[in-house]
Amino acid sequence: MNLERTCVLWSVLCFLWVSASIKALAENTPPKSFWALFLLASSKRSLLGLPVAGFFFALLDIPSLAALDAPSPTHSLSWSSYDEPPAFGPFRYVYPRPGHTDLPGYITIGVRGGGGEVDPSSVGGKFVVTGARSGNRGGVVRVAKDDRTVLFLPHQAFHDSEMVTVDVLPGIWVRNETTGGLDELGGYSWSFRTGMRPGDTLLRSDEVLFTQSNDASLSESISILNQDEPTATFFDVPRLPEATAQGAPVAHSTAFEAGWGSIVPDRPTATAGSTLQKLQADTLQIYDDDTTDGPPLMDGDDILDEYVETWMANDDSIEGATGLRASVAAQWWGEVEGGLPQELGDARTWVRTDMYKTLPEDFPPIARTVVGNLSNAAGGYIFVATIGHPDRQFNNFLLILETSGEPVWWQRLDERNENWRGWSVRDFKKHPTGVLSWHDSHKQGWHIVNDSYEEVGFIEPKHTYRSNGHCFVIGDNGHALLLANRFRSGLDLSAVLDGGSHKAQVLDFAIQELDEDGAVLFEWTSWNDLPIGRQYLESRQDPKELFSNNVDHLHPNSVDWTPDNHILVSLRHLDQVIKIDRDTGEILWRLGGASSDFSFVNDTDRGFTYQHDAKMTQIDPPIVTLYDNGNRKSPERSRAVAYQLDEHSRTATLIWEHRHQPEDVYGLAMGSHQTLSNGNTVVGWAGVEPQRNPFYTELDGASGTTVVELQFLQPWTSYRAFKGEWAGRPRTAPTLLLDVSGGDNVKLRYSWNGATQVRRWKVYAGTDPEAPDQLIWEVAKWRYEQWIDFNKARDIFEQWTPIDQCIHYQVVPVDNEGNPMTPSAIVSSPWCESQGALCALDDQTRRDCAADHPFIKAQECHNRGCCYRPSDTMTSPDSPPWCFHPRAATDQPQAEGYSLTCTTDKSIAAPCGVPGDWEAVCRSRGCCWSEQGGAPVCYHAQWTCDGDVAENRRECGYAGLGEDGCHSRGCCYGETDRQGVPWCYQPR
Repeated sequence: MNLERTCVLWSVLCFLWVSASIKALAENTPPKSFWALFLLASSKRSLLGLPVAGFFFALLDIPSLAALDAPSPTHSLSWSSYDEPPAFGPFRYVYPRPGHTDLPGYITIGVRGGGGEVDPSSVGGKFVVTGARSGNRGGVVRVAKDDRTVLFLPHQAFHDSEMVTVDVLPGIWVRNETTGGLDELGGYSWSFRTGMRPGDTLLRSDEVLFTQSNDASLSESISILNQDEPTATFFDVPRLPEATAQGAPVAHSTAFEAGWGSIVPDRPTATAGSTLQKLQADTLQIYDDDTTDGPPLMDGDDILDEYVETWMANDDSIEGATGLRASVAAQWWGEVEGGLPQELGDARTWVRTDMYKTLPEDFPPIARTVVGNLSNAAGGYIFVATIGHPDRQFNNFLLILETSGEPVWWQRLDERNENWRGWSVRDFKKHPTGVLSWHDSHKQGWHIVNDSYEEVGFIEPKHTYRSNGHCFVIGDNGHALLLANRFRSGLDLSAVLDGGSHKAQVLDFAIQELDEDGAVLFEWTSWNDLPIGRQYLESRQDPKELFSNNVDHLHPNSVDWTPDNHILVSLRHLDQVIKIDRDTGEILWRLGGASSDFSFVNDTDRGFTYQHDAKMTQIDPPIVTLYDNGNRKSPERSRAVAYQLDEHSRTATLIWEHRHQPEDVYGLAMGSHQTLSNGNTVVGWAGVEPQRNPFYTELDGASGTTVVELQFLQPWTSYRAFKGEWAGRPRTAPTLLLDVSGGDNVKLRYSWNGATQVRRWKVYAGTDPEAPDQLIWEVAKWRYEQWIDFNKARDIFEQWTPIDQCIHYQVVPVDNEGNPMTPSAIVSSPWCESQGALCALDDQTRRDCAADHPFIKAQECHNRGCCYRPSDTMTSPDSPPWCFHPRAATDQPQAEGYSLTCTTDKSIAAPCGVPGDWEAVCRSRGCCWSEQGGAPVCYHAQWTCDGDVAENRRECGYAGLGEDGCHSRGCCYGETDRQGVPWCYQPR
């Protein structure tokens, strides 16, 4: 009888325990495990104690033991829960979620209901936050920028390893999106636990770095650097204001249409007999703004006839069209004659950036490996960032390119690869809000710049996480979605992984969504939200890494919102892409890997491995695209793929695939896949040295054929490659450079880094050093750098040649509406500064050098070794002489001829050029030439390079330009330890 009663009682309590457990799990009620465990421990009979404990779990609104055993919910796919995700009382989102453990001391607490906007006046006093040891915690309660999330920001951090209880009181009002009225939300209570292991917040988790062994095999390793713990601060990314009115002060870069930049009055038009009239009559018609721009026959070396035909054939497409520029610039690519690496082939072409002098000398040269029908290319520009093997020492570049590979904008990053420092996947891209971003591994965050290339924000992860540079996106609502890392140190993995380390440092990652103020709207962590054991058992990380003390078993490398406002993340070392509910944090499904919820259909590869750049491009039906690196397949090869998902039959059907043609390529790491708005596809093949893969392939969406393919000539690649619309409006002035490195073959070179709105260039020259006013050349913009070749146009530009005379130059870009834009700085011929310094005499002190020849020409005057300065009053008998003796370079008696006027103590004279220069080159720089005392010497006049006042130096190069390169420009070189003072500077 007693046994029967015991069985009946046990059955009843068991039923109550199961019911209570289901209720507790459904409501995610706060745990108060002490009392339940006390009852369980005090029971004399374990069979009776278990249901008794379960019964009291129900009475106390405590989750079952199953929920307390693991810090994350066990994954089980439930299509009903996918349609209606479980709620936390009246809320769809709470953070930290109930039962979360090992959280940092300072944490943002947030809740979000399922309705519309929150009434801000209803949130005050609704949060009661209590630490088990720290007691009641005060803080700031506010509504986030999304108007739906309520945040509690504690004034102080919680204690380490303490249980924190959050009670949200009833009375928060939210807008009912159906009726338009206000609904009152009920209360909710839950708990989480803080607690960081020693060293967790003091370890910096870099991206996976690549090493190359002696036998050229490729492997991966993790680099860890000790860093200080960051503070939890918010960073504001300002919204760009509206455009200003015409002529009003311009406060930001979006005011282009209203007259951004420095507006200058238009220059004089051509008058009868002027140089411009001569150009129009004798050489090339200067087309007015209503017709197609003509080809610049004076601009550059041999311009191809095909280029002229291409330009003239595109009569209606010059207006702001990048497609025309792509087709035009393609004609400028020169055939390579033995200049490319052998593996690129002999018949391939490359972008002739080697001819450009306004680019840094280490600018990465680009090869065009395939060119198809460029008219089928999508509009917009290419965004890439160079990356090479970490063992190499070089400076990386951020690049915006035309479809043709022609540069549009570049930024040379300061960090050099030195024993892994400076190496990073930059993930350089443009966002829907019109800003650019890239990752900075040193500062542990992302730089945000506007369309003027000015930094407007810097975003870093919150809650003591470190930035993971693999992926960062900004939505059209201004929210940022990012990946972040933290190493969990001192973990014993042997319990879950046979052969695992007893003292492992495990890479934990977080997904964070931040609003415009940097507040955390959503957070999901692998530590708390993925089943602990399964993470390691399913990992496909290299065993020697998985069983080491540094474990990167998941390796997240992309994150993005889905069209239905959830989150998609790629886990490379699981061969898996997972979809996460943006409210509950629940894993909705897994695609790929050992625990895939889908079977692959129509895919001979039976899925993907070590993938990158996963996106969901549409929701009905769901389509997922990604770059399949193909590691550990046989054979190893990479491809871009698209799968259509059937969430009911749980199948993933391969509907599109592209493998490189004509031969497969294999990208060990990195890579990207982008679907463009016109249906074209962009593939970035990436890879790690010694792999040499194209960094950009654009495929025609209709035919699948390659439109264009680009590859770096150096052993570089790009982590990803993107294409998108962009309007660059730099606030910096155009660059103007007088290139005298070719002797008397002098070129006036000009460019404007980052400007995409330039339609044409106007070139001005004159003798007035403050306002050159003679329009000598007007030409359509068609590539990054253009120039005038004074030697080839000697008859046309004779009056304005910089050789042996002082002429000042300026260029003014013109936009698509015909408005002048920001002008360049005024550049003077070297003769004005160096040899011209000998001619810098007041009118009263000029000594006539042509009394016998009142109307002497410039060349005749120069042949006498004298200075030539035409006067505005040259018809007056009292005007100063046009041709006069230069200033004496020494105290010796003045005499005619360069050899005497430049005589100086050559032991203290500054070099002007490099050994091997000939006299014509030296003179074209306005420098002195002497063959006395042995080898010919080219030098500046003594006082033109003394440069003692370093602050007055005017830049004549760029950071990193060497002494010989500086001298070849006819400039002075002098090292200085003063910050910001150039080493290469213009002579006085």
